[in-house]
Amino acid sequence: MLRRATLLLTASALLLLSLGGCRGGDRLQQLTSQLDQAGSRERAIDGLLVLIKEAPEQRRAALRTRVAHALSEAYRTDRHRGAIVSALALLRAPEGEQVFTAALADHARGGEYFEAAIRSARLIGELGLRARAPALITTLEGCLAAPRPDRNTWLERSLILALDRLADRRAVPALVKTLDGDPATQDFYLNRMAARALGKLGDLSAVPSLVRSLGQTSHGLLLLEESRRAICRIGGEATVEVLRAALARDRLGAPGKNARGALLLLGDLGARDALPRLAALDRSKLDADTRVSLGRAMLRLGDLRGKQALQEVIDLASAPLTARGDAARLLGLYGGAGDLGERLERECGAQGGPEAQVLCWRLALAHTRTDGPDGGARLDALLAATSDETTTQYVARYRRRLKVPEQCKGARACLLGLMGDQEWRVRERAALDLGRMERDAATVKALASRLEGEHDQVKLALLIGLERLAKVGGADEELKAALPGLKPLVDAGKAAGEATGMAPSPALRSRLLCLRERLGRTAGGAAKTNKTNSKTTEKR
Repeated sequence: MLRRATLLLTASALLLLSLGGCRGGDRLQQLTSQLDQAGSRERAIDGLLVLIKEAPEQRRAALRTRVAHALSEAYRTDRHRGAIVSALALLRAPEGEQVFTAALADHARGGEYFEAAIRSARLIGELGLRARAPALITTLEGCLAAPRPDRNTWLERSLILALDRLADRRAVPALVKTLDGDPATQDFYLNRMAARALGKLGDLSAVPSLVRSLGQTSHGLLLLEESRRAICRIGGEATVEVLRAALARDRLGAPGKNARGALLLLGDLGARDALPRLAALDRSKLDADTRVSLGRAMLRLGDLRGKQALQEVIDLASAPLTARGDAARLLGLYGGAGDLGERLERECGAQGGPEAQVLCWRLALAHTRTDGPDGGARLDALLAATSDETTTQYVARYRRRLKVPEQCKGARACLLGLMGDQEWRVRERAALDLGRMERDAATVKALASRLEGEHDQVKLALLIGLERLAKVGGADEELKAALPGLKPLVDAGKAAGEATGMAPSPALRSRLLCLRERLGRTAGGAAKTNKTNSKTTEKR
């Protein structure tokens, strides 16, 4: 106790010097002495914070440091620590990092100690205290091994957020363990936060866990988008593991639950080396949804055989209507004139029930994305003969897409001009047609420059064009032109979208991020080499 009093008096004396005045020093000494008194502790802390605020600006920094030291010393012997940690939090004082570490170790005592640990974890991340990362990791591992019975996971969330901010590779094993946690017994938000943090770290050892998590669900929530973005950040080095998941089968020969997510990622990664293995798959043994995912992956990778996989699903009467509709939509986005004509006539010409009508208009909408100048008359004749009035009126709004080929007849300058049209359906069709053309610097620039602030359907059309043009070769400078249009949408995410009234959907934001990462690696080969060399050095 004598040592404690001596330390406090020493701190008070130093603070007195920093204040440069007797009255201020007396006040400081009085407040620091009250830190030992439970009944007046919080008032003393408040008074110290006010004292800092009212000090002359040139002395405020020194005073803040002295108060932080006094609070840190008080924490070590005081049983009621929450108020002291809160004060250190308000001071944003790195001097209190030992206090934050001690608070983490005390979290199991519950109550005020638990709240102090949550605040301390956040502060370690906010202040960038990398030396304290091992304490965060140890605490997280302990929480995962012995979860709280009341399932309060705010501490785990704060720990993962801090590790994410610190970007310390030593956290990878603990984050992988969190990601692998059963969402039935732990907060699913922890899985999602761990996936995001692992993507930022970019460690290859996390890829198997991230791939396994592609099909993870909890109460209707999917982990797909978080894991998808993480793998895209890691890049093409993850392709082998992703392809293995896409091709894996269970003991009954059915695709695994993460196969569709893996197929999606092969398209995101631009993994053209996977095409021979994908083309060799026996599609008759795949369910309809996986066939749709396979067809989309092949088309995104530039293999037109993917159209056949989608056409097979449309023709499969036993397939769910959702899968047949998705196949039709994808053919519209990735196909060409004539790909839908035969199926449109067959499905719309048959007098079927409600499901047949739904498939008819989905094929009709897809037709407006692909057909040429004479497509409008054909569509109108079919709908007038077979569809109900509601469907005909609905499709009529989308028929405007067919004005694009009628008006432009494939002229690049005309299509570029239509990118400024007020009707988003016209802009979407113009973007799709531009993406089907040969690569040209003006086209790349036009597609990239329109991304921000666009309707989601137009964004998707622009992305499809950029993805295709990124595969057909050309100067790196053309690819770099696309990056400024992708960056604000990816980095700011939903918040920025809401500010402009155009928030990208989670799936679209993932696709934006994946394309940005891929274009960045293509346009910046040196950066990728440096990253690889860094990993090699770490392993050594």
